[in-house]
Order: sequence, then C-alpha cells, then structure tokens
Amino acid sequence: MSESITYTNIQKKYRALLKSCKNLVSAEDVRLVRKAFDTAMNGGGDAKPVTEEELIRLMDIGMIITSEIGLGRTSIICLVLRRVVESGTLKIERVKAVFGDKVAQILSGLHDISRIYATHRVVDSDNFRKLLLSFAEDVRVQLIFLAEKLYDLRHADNLRPEQQRELARETSFIYIPFAHRLGLYNIKSEMEDRALRYSEPEVYREISMKLEGSREAREKYINEFIAPIVEEFNNRGIKFKVKWRTKTIASILNKMRKKQVEFEEIYDIFAVRFI
Repeated sequence: MSESITYTNIQKKYRALLKSCKNLVSAEDVRLVRKAFDTAMNGGGDAKPVTEEELIRLMDIGMIITSEIGLGRTSIICLVLRRVVESGTLKIERVKAVFGDKVAQILSGLHDISRIYATHRVVDSDNFRKLLLSFAEDVRVQLIFLAEKLYDLRHADNLRPEQQRELARETSFIYIPFAHRLGLYNIKSEMEDRALRYSEPEVYREISMKLEGSREAREKYINEFIAPIVEEFNNRGIKFKVKWRTKTIASILNKMRKKQVEFEEIYDIFAVRFI
C-alpha cells in the first residue's frame, strides 16, 4: 500500500482483507490487489485520492464480499477501482491491460448500474429492479452492489430519519428480494431486520424489548428442550454441537401479522440445530 498511509487500523484491516481473500495464492495476486489500492489512493486527473474514512469503508465492504458472500481477488479489485473508473480517471482500456478482461467487464457492469441508480428514483424504479435482478453477464456485479448496500444499512444510524426510511423502502423493494433470489439468506434476514428498524421503529423497539424481557425464560426452555437429545447423543458416543438462535424481529413480526396474533402467542421464535 502507499507509504503515505500509515494508520495502524488501516494496516490491520488491509492484512485481514488479504487473509480473508481465499484465492490470493500467488505473489502476482497480492501485487494486483495492492496496485488496485494504490491506484485508488493516488487518484489522478479529476479524481481525488481516497480519504482514510473512504479507505476504511472500502475494506469493510471488502470483508463483506470475501467473508460473508464468498467472493475473492477479482471482486476486491473491482470494488477498489470503481470510483476512479466511474470518474473517468481510469479508462476501461487501461483496466483491461493491467487487471484483465474480467475486471474490466465487471467494472463496466457496475458503471451501468450506478448510472441508472443515479438517474432514477430507485424505490419506484421497476427498470432498476429488473436490471439488478436479471444482470446475467457476471453475477459479481450484483453481489458487489449488494455488499455496498448492506454496508450502508449497517451504518444507517448516521443518516437523517428521512434518509433511513428511504433506504429501508429501497432495501425492502429491491435488495431483500435480490438476496433471497441469490440464496444469501443470512444477508436477507439481516436486511429485513435493519429495514424494519428504520421503517417501523416503534414496532421494532416493542418486539425487541419483549425478546429481551423473555430471554431468561427462553434460554431455560431451550435447555430443557435439548437436554434429552443431548443425553441420548452422549450415550451413543455421537460427537455434535448445538447451535440455536432467536428468530429475527422481522420474521417474528411477519408471523404475528400472518396469523393475526400477539407476540405472546408466537411460540416458535427460536431455531435449534444439531451439527
């Protein structure tokens, strides 16, 4: 990375990102990722170098791309180069020459999506939704865009209330169906909860408080529920782990509304797995 950036937190995030990128198998792979970051940080032309805050944002989105979605080197390079390409500072022809045809193709796709995103009121734009859901040239275009939106949701507390509501509507209309279509169910569930938090804050807060208030009783019930199963597995010498989680607030609310019942009448608010 550029010698002018020496912040310890950035260095740690950079090393963690490289480590999470499973297909960095050669010195050439690492060189290309490093070159992408240097290109973004140096700016050039009308593009300003990325700030420390922007660099941290890129690395955090990069961790979503690698650790939560499972993409690798090519997607990280595209994420990092996106701004300098869209500003016109870095030409696609140069991208092809330095980083290869696939990186250039994905960046062109991201540019197309960004252009439509910037010129339409996205929540009411069926054209944008259809584009995002059917962009078939390379699915990594969609996944990089989705990672950026998940990052935005995770940091939406910094937005004004009207911006939070707009992002929540946009998420419900476009990104949640998109994540579902791609089988990214953990991301879909998180997006549902975060969108609900901003679209219906009072409902979200009420269910959250009830979950917190019933935590002790719920944990006791789960322990009693799994005890005979655990005992039987141990008697048979079966190695296993027990994982359980409370269902998301959005999932609980959906069930309440579907069955037209109150929170206290929903009994399957947790899931248990033996692995």
